Amino acid sequence: MNTSRKIQKPDIYSLQRPGEKDRTDQERLPLLSDRLANDILDMIIANNLAPGDRLPTEGAIGELFQVSRGVVREAVRSLASRNIVETRRGAGPVVAAVPASAVSTSLSLYLRGRQIDLSYRNVHEARVAIEVEVAQLAAQRASHAAVGRMRDIFDEMESVLKRGEDMSKLDLDFHYEIANATGNEVFNMMLEPLVNSLLLVRQTTLGLPNAPESAHIAHRHILEAIAARDPKAAGAAMRRHLVEVLNFWTRSEEMHRADGHSTIKGKADEKQS
Repeated sequence: MNTSRKIQKPDIYSLQRPGEKDRTDQERLPLLSDRLANDILDMIIANNLAPGDRLPTEGAIGELFQVSRGVVREAVRSLASRNIVETRRGAGPVVAAVPASAVSTSLSLYLRGRQIDLSYRNVHEARVAIEVEVAQLAAQRASHAAVGRMRDIFDEMESVLKRGEDMSKLDLDFHYEIANATGNEVFNMMLEPLVNSLLLVRQTTLGLPNAPESAHIAHRHILEAIAARDPKAAGAAMRRHLVEVLNFWTRSEEMHRADGHSTIKGKADEKQS
């Protein structure tokens, strides 16, 4: 653990906002704690602090930035809730190792919050940019065990399809497993929230005539290309699949628009009724 790095105070904190000097410390608390949290984060980045590196104690931070312990405590609590620091009794906060799940969760919350005005086509474009490359890398890097897991999911989808049941969750699992097969966890960090945000849409499009069968055939082509270690074929198969999904969504949206609501809003209304 490195405790010898010199902590630098950002110059920006010496500035006051108009009228701030006339406020009581209690009135300034929310404003100052938010600013202090951001400045502590800037300090961590500017000093290249790594997970496990110790920050100054609350008292030292308060003296460094000329704020009360209450302001420091609120700022540290905010950073801890965002998995940026860890607090330990009797010592200063420690830089945390931010888990991949925290990044994925933050993006998921953003996408869900924007669900009404977030364009499906925007998400689709992002998926194409990520998943075509993911399929190509999976064809190069997938272990025999990873290909086996894809086959297991594919076979389960086939059983669900024959029973006429919803296969949307397995559909997503198949795509996640392809990303896992690349050995690059960043892909799943980006892909999981994107795909999760479209779960309701996927459930709707898979309810269209021939959509589940088409998706299953597309998954077969992707799986076969990955198993054959053919990156070009895997990428092409993934691209065709995603374009096909977009076409089904367009059909679904046109049908729902004729009924007076959009796909996402319509499904949400059904859940509330």
